[in-house]
This record gives sequence, structure tokens and C-alpha cells, in this order.
Amino acid sequence: MKNIRRMYLIMCGVSIILLLFIMAGFHRDVKNTYNPEESVSQADYAVSFDGKNKLSLHGTIGPSQARDRTIAFYTGHQSICVTIGGEIVYEVLVPDNLFGNTPGSGWNFVPIDDSQVGKEIEIVLESAYDATSGRVPDIYYGSRYMIVKKMLLMDVPSFILCGLTILVGVAILIYCLILKIKGNAGRSVLTLTYLGTFATILGIWSGNEIDSITLVFGSSLFSTYLAYISLMLMVMPFILFTRDMFADRNHILWKISCYMSLADLMGSILLQVLHIKDFRETLWCMHVTCIFFMIVVIYMAVKEARQGLLTKEMKINVASLILIILGFVVDLAGFLTSGSANIIGRVCFLAYIVILCYMFTRDIAALTIKGKEADMYHKLAFTDALTGIWNRTAYSRRIAQYDIEALKQVQVFVMDLNNLKWCNDNMGHPLGDRYIIQSAVFIQDLFSKTAKVYRIGGDEFCVLTSGMSMEEIKRVFDTLQETKIEVRAQGEDKVFYGRIACGFEQYREGDEDVYQIAKRADVKMYEKKRKLKEMDTL
Repeated sequence: MKNIRRMYLIMCGVSIILLLFIMAGFHRDVKNTYNPEESVSQADYAVSFDGKNKLSLHGTIGPSQARDRTIAFYTGHQSICVTIGGEIVYEVLVPDNLFGNTPGSGWNFVPIDDSQVGKEIEIVLESAYDATSGRVPDIYYGSRYMIVKKMLLMDVPSFILCGLTILVGVAILIYCLILKIKGNAGRSVLTLTYLGTFATILGIWSGNEIDSITLVFGSSLFSTYLAYISLMLMVMPFILFTRDMFADRNHILWKISCYMSLADLMGSILLQVLHIKDFRETLWCMHVTCIFFMIVVIYMAVKEARQGLLTKEMKINVASLILIILGFVVDLAGFLTSGSANIIGRVCFLAYIVILCYMFTRDIAALTIKGKEADMYHKLAFTDALTGIWNRTAYSRRIAQYDIEALKQVQVFVMDLNNLKWCNDNMGHPLGDRYIIQSAVFIQDLFSKTAKVYRIGGDEFCVLTSGMSMEEIKRVFDTLQETKIEVRAQGEDKVFYGRIACGFEQYREGDEDVYQIAKRADVKMYEKKRKLKEMDTL
């Protein structure tokens, strides 16, 4: 899954760059013939639809006591032409840009002067996509200030909900960052990071689905495409989060879901940038991914239920998750049919996120204590109690991990402490233990930090490394030959001088594992051991 996470992060970066480019380079081509210097009513216009993508609304400009009379309506992906008395007074056209065949979404304000009262008005809307054709907007008439105020007040609950979702997501991510800095980067923290990422992006997407968001930020196409991109980006962390809730996290169906999401994200961005298909036209791919993912969740839940792997808490989570996914599908359906998503689905999402956040933070607090104990036992299992370096169990585990490419790079040093038995028999085991400890420290200092030093027997050590030059290897042997390990008994005058014999070998054609290389190094080590003993007796 590491490669999937890396690819997802890369696509997040690409998406941010694309959105910044859109924000900097896009403008709406708006022509307004009249700009004037408060009550709001909703106009009732006759509607005609050509059955394809053009919609016409006809009505009459009525009187109003508003200080600045304005006709306002919201459109999504529609070119606009407003005529009053046969004269074009307002147009929104598709600009010449790299971002598709849409003028974006946003509120339109057509100012009215006294001379236009009583005249016929026609609003012609031409949809850029078949899915958005035939949507009849609500037409408001009155003061622009009051219209804006009314729209913002209507959307206050949605703004609050989206803001809370983003805050919860960011709070989760900050909490995970603090845990990671403190050294607690376990599976639960990673899972909670997925949840925080999903919640943050969900809040951004939900916010951009609010009609009045363009009244606040203005850039209609940026807001629209931010909604599309965030919608695609939030699928991956939700899949990864859900995957971690199941016992079988490595099932191939999870990877298929992830790769489908990545393919949708990369393909949609590529088609958009190449001006082949707009995001709106490739949105169905994301829907297919979501439906497939929902099927996977149901399948995995049934599978693990039959195996008796679902706890009571897990059953509640899975049932809630299925309901949430169904709510998400309803939201998408609402987005496709009416251009806006259902606020009830967002409330369910936020409640679910808060509950899960509480559950995971509670579990993390408990696991932190257990994790420290587990780390201690894990360290004891693979650490030599006397010297503190890796033991034979760690050595066996490490060399079993070498594939043929790593085997070709490995360099093996096998070492043995001369006269340890004599030291134990004649000067006592405490002095012998000090001999072993000081030798371990000496060997560690002799090699670089990247080398792994193991105690594989009572007086035997092995060093696994790679990339050492012949000059560096010669330096090791020269140092070993010239150095005597001076060991003094604590509180006594006993002094022992020991030596370390060493044999070196590396990969040869035909070697199948590290054991074969170490066996040759062991033979050379015993030859060196004999020579050192002869040298010390002279």
C-alpha cells in the first residue's frame, strides 16, 4: 500500500497545482450594460425547453420599491443571454480557456432601471452538458443586497456544517501529527490520519456545493472544479480508512478499489488538461468506483462475519458505514439531478466521523501503553541481553529477508574472541562478560552506522554491511590486528588482553543465501584466529 499512498500524494500535489492554475488564469466573460446604485420576491416565468440543451424563460419586469432593482438567479454550467425589450442586457459566455466548455457555476445579477419596468424579459440558458440541461433556476427580483443576504442566511446551516467538518478533519490530522512526533506512529494513528484527510476534503467538497459560495469567493469555475477534484480526492482516504477496519486488510479487492480511484483521478485530470473531456463528463467513473467499493465493503463484511471475525463494535461500524455509503450515493444522485447535495447526508457523515474519532483516540490512548510494553518485549526478543546489540534470532530473521539482488551486495564479517574460555576459567566469568561487552562496543565503533552487528554465539559476532571499498575493508583488518582489548576486573588488579579474529567474504556466483557466504568467512576467521594465537605466543 506504500506505493498507492505515494501515488495518491503525488496526485494531490498535481490537483493543487491545477486548481491554482485555474484560479490564476480563469475569468468569466460577463457583459453588463447597466450598473445602478431593499424587499425580495420570486418571479414566476414561463418556461420553454427545446429538448436538447437550451432553456428559455419568459416574463415581464414588474414594479418594485427596491432602491436597486435586480433580477438574480443561479446557474450551473450554462451560458446565459438576458434580453429586455429585445435588447441584450446581460451575457455569460464560455471563455477561451484550457478548462473545458463551461462558464462555470455562480449567481447572476441583472440590474434593472426604471425604463425597463413593464417590458418583456427573456432568459436563455444553454447547458454545456446534457446532464445539466432542463434545470430551471429560481428567479429572484428585488434589492441585490437583500437577495445576497437571503441566500447567505439560507445557507448558514450548510456553511456551519462544512466548517465543522473541516475543523474536525484538521484537528484529527494535527492530533495524528503530534502522536507521530512523540513516536507513536502505529497502525491506529495511520488509520486515523486517513479519517482526518477524508473529513477535511469532505468539508471542502461540501462547502463548494453550496450555491452561495460563489457570493463569498467569486471565482465560479475555480469553486466548481475544486468541488470535482476534492470529490475525487476524498475517495482514496475513505477506502484506506475502511480497509483498516477489517481483519483482512491485504485482500486484493482493496487494492483494486484503490487503483480504480487513482486511475479515475489521473485519467480525469489528464482528459481535462488535454481538453478532451471535462471533469463533469468523467464524473461517472468516480461513481463506478464508489459503487464497486460499496460492494467490496458488503462482501468483506459478509465474509468476515461468516468467519466469526466481526466483533460487536465492528458490526456497528460496518452497519453505519454501509448506511453512510448509501447516503453518499444519495448525495451524488442529488448532485446529478439538482446540482446540489443533501444536507442530511453531510450531517450523518459528520456524526459518523466524530464517533469514529472518539473511538480511535480512545483506542490509541490504550494502545500507547500496550505499545510501549510490546516494543520492550520486541526489543528483548531480538536484542542480546549482555551487550545490547542484535542477537542470533535477529540475525536469522535478517538474512532470511535477502533476495538475490540484496545478496549480491552483501558483505559479511565473521568475528571470534580469542581466549574467552581461558579468561572465564582463569580470571572469572565476570571478567569474561566484560571482555564480551567491550568487544561488542569496539566492533560497533569500527564499522559505520549502516552496518548491522550481531552476537551469534558466546564469543562469535557477525557484521552485515554493503558498499565497503577494499581500502575500508583493509582498514578494518589492520585495526583488528593492531588492537588488543584491555579488560580490567572492577575493584581488582586483574587485567586481560584479548584479540578479535575476523574473516571476510562477499557474494560469489552460485551463492543462494547469506549462510553460504558466512560459512566461507567463518573458515577464514579460524585461519586468522590461529595466526593471532601464534603471534601472541612469540
